[in-house]
Amino acid sequence: DVDRAVAEGLTPGTVGYRGVRTPTAPEIEYEPGAKRFEVGTATAAAHVGLLEGIDAIEAVGIDTVEDRIASLTDRFKSAIPDGHLMSPRECESGLVTVDVAEPAATVERLADRGIVVRDLPGPDGVRVSIHAVSTEREVDAVADALREEW
Repeated sequence: DVDRAVAEGLTPGTVGYRGVRTPTAPEIEYEPGAKRFEVGTATAAAHVGLLEGIDAIEAVGIDTVEDRIASLTDRFKSAIPDGHLMSPRECESGLVTVDVAEPAATVERLADRGIVVRDLPGPDGVRVSIHAVSTEREVDAVADALREEW
């Protein structure tokens, strides 16, 4: 047991949604007493998945992952005309923004083909997310589907 007066002065080492009065507040205000030390229930599966993901990246090597993303991103960008590519030509990440006239309609049209992209509210465009697990076929399919935009 912790004396209530002492508990009020202690700062938790870990902050969780159950230990604060309003989890979405801009400032942290702890719950009174021992409740401030509650962090919530963590899903064990998420931790196991994270560890497996880290192990997989370490086995392949981060340089290999980065090179794969750069290669696929370059392949995709080479199919996008200069006037429509909103991201830099050189690879910064696997996130590529493409200018389209009606982003929401483009997202729906591509979704009908099994292609998932995200619309951006400003600037008007869609974001294509390319990762090391993407395939050349998938990258080419997105580029082909977007050709209808210009």
